[in-house]
Amino acid sequence: MPHPLEILQIVPRLPPSISGVGDYAYLLARQLRLAHGITTRFIVCDTEGISYSEIDGFDVKELSGRTETELLATLGETDARVILLQYVGYGYQKRGCPVWLVRGLEEWKRRNSEARLITMFHEISAFGPPWTSAFWTSVLQRNIAARVARVSDACMTNRKLYADILKRLSRGVHEEIPWLPVFSNVGEPENVLPLKDRKRRVVVFGSAASRSRVYEKSMAALEKVCHSMRIEEVIDIGPTIRSVPSSVNGTRITQLGPIPGEQVSRVLLNSVIGVFDYNPAYLDKSTIFAAYCAHGVVTINAAGNAHDFEQWLTFDELEVSQCVPNSDLLADEVTPHGRHASYRAHSLSKHAISIARQVHIVTGA
Repeated sequence: MPHPLEILQIVPRLPPSISGVGDYAYLLARQLRLAHGITTRFIVCDTEGISYSEIDGFDVKELSGRTETELLATLGETDARVILLQYVGYGYQKRGCPVWLVRGLEEWKRRNSEARLITMFHEISAFGPPWTSAFWTSVLQRNIAARVARVSDACMTNRKLYADILKRLSRGVHEEIPWLPVFSNVGEPENVLPLKDRKRRVVVFGSAASRSRVYEKSMAALEKVCHSMRIEEVIDIGPTIRSVPSSVNGTRITQLGPIPGEQVSRVLLNSVIGVFDYNPAYLDKSTIFAAYCAHGVVTINAAGNAHDFEQWLTFDELEVSQCVPNSDLLADEVTPHGRHASYRAHSLSKHAISIARQVHIVTGA
């Protein structure tokens, strides 16, 4: 029998694979063990050729075939009483329609009625124009998400819109679905320096696609930031891309590549501005935005049309000019869209507390 305070996490990938959901699951497992004494075992469904047996002391089992039969056999071996499913359709099936997964979980619940399934929804369904597969599979994706919600004993998500949708899809099974924006996967410093005490530098951090959009679509805005804020250096962090220029209007760009999270954290703590490109409607899902907020940098989102960006930029210039370099205001007091103080409401510890409460329901601890 498993330890009474133990959960089994089902996740598409785990580090060292590059995966936001994998990072989320791994960091959550560490926090549950550290703060709540809850042990985690993992089932990984997409190993990308990586051979796992454990990660940081957590046992890992692999699903090589990703079938209902294999899932049920693996769950039977673990004798799990609490499963935490990290749900993102495309992580379990290339078209985002993991029928095998929902069938397996429904059968597992039928056989184990007293066990508990907790699902964190990172997405529900995709959408796109008629010439894309997302257009034709979106209805099936939503139906599968609805079945997952209904078979789950508790659900969480990272967007309020998703919570509202899931409440409808669950057909009365879940009246309340908590939603917590994602946390920073590169650290959560307790304290941040005043902006006046930081280096006058900009950070461009994120995926290859996100950073490429910054350099290819928003160079004029980046030049304006560097000029008006008297920026001395731009730090580029992430996978190698070809579109990174050597300088921005005379301000050098230093490429650090894909560095460890602890190093990213140190860079952010000593920078004044973070620039990224992300759909504003989905900021709750952005780990880059969360990282900027957690480290108290003034955040500029390069997404949107030029006029929208000019409004952001003008506002940020006014705010920063009041506190750099002659004010004692902290960075969290001038970050316009996600201050360091408000970030704590959806920090890693808050996510872990929400999961721990659900675990205690079934264990009686």
